Amino acid sequence: MRELMLDVRNLHAWYGQSQVLHGVDITINRGELVTLLGRNGAGKSTTLKSVLGKKIDVIFADHLNKPDIGAAKAREWFDTGGVDLINDLANSGVARAVAAVAKEKKRHIIVNGASNMGITNELCSPYAIHYAYDAYSLAHGTGKAVVEAGGKT
Repeated sequence: MRELMLDVRNLHAWYGQSQVLHGVDITINRGELVTLLGRNGAGKSTTLKSVLGKKIDVIFADHLNKPDIGAAKAREWFDTGGVDLINDLANSGVARAVAAVAKEKKRHIIVNGASNMGITNELCSPYAIHYAYDAYSLAHGTGKAVVEAGGKT
């Protein structure tokens, strides 16, 4: 039998007079990984705030697609900004740099656009979620299928 960890039924939330959550149900059992997906403004943060009963601040910075700037900002946020998680790392160079900082600081990141295989290889850690395909698996799988089907280089 599954051990129930969280059971939320008919969750509603408002910002002022605007209702933003309409009867959300969430069930999570021990060992399950649950992801909230949706566009900006879809209610992901509001759902977490409502379920956890705590304030979640969303902050942002422009790393200018430069790994050194991304790493410096991650280090600043982890060291002095009270940041627990960095998300939306779409540039491979920046994602690699921030993954190294996260591994060092033992803080969490979600890489959701960069396909660099280094993130799932040498920079792999229990603190990083690589929520995207990686370049190796995409190229290897496709290339292998083409060759097995008689294709030539």
